[in-house]
Amino acid sequence: FSVDILIDASSSRKESQEQIAAQAYLLERALDGCDIPVQISSYCSIRGYTVVHLFRTYEETEKAQSVFEYVSAGNNRDGLALRAVGHLMEASPKERKLLLILTDASPEDDKLAGEGAFYQNREYTDALAVQDTAKEIQNLKKKGIQPIGIFMGSESGISAAREIFGRDFVRIQSIEEFAEVVGRILREKIER
Repeated sequence: FSVDILIDASSSRKESQEQIAAQAYLLERALDGCDIPVQISSYCSIRGYTVVHLFRTYEETEKAQSVFEYVSAGNNRDGLALRAVGHLMEASPKERKLLLILTDASPEDDKLAGEGAFYQNREYTDALAVQDTAKEIQNLKKKGIQPIGIFMGSESGISAAREIFGRDFVRIQSIEEFAEVVGRILREKIER
């Protein structure tokens, strides 16, 4: 199997961006050490554009430290980012594909979401954004990708995380738990 790590890079992550990068780096090195292909990216929305920063592809093991370029800024349109990363994951030669999403389950963009009838020219917030993100999670599953939410957010965000990921998410209280929790999840997935 291959593993993708997708990191929410919206401004809500600003307080812990260094720790997030460090934890992602440790996980990346562990996966490299086990010869498991890993790809790492982040996403945020700036001035109405969703930006996906691809730190490294499955083959670029020499770019392991590029995850330290992670910077959080702007908003986030999670649904669009998931669609883009799903496309990037098609490059994986592996049959089983895991997508670990480090998120606060709070997709929000103050720009109008004028992308078709679903949005009805409203802001990408609240129920609209959560429903769009949940829809993209289901689309990834139909493609054979197994998304797992690594939820690091407030108590109020738990219901959004449940709506988005169903039972496929875990909550961590602090970023220091990231490597341990993700390691446990990977072990469970490998054993199945």
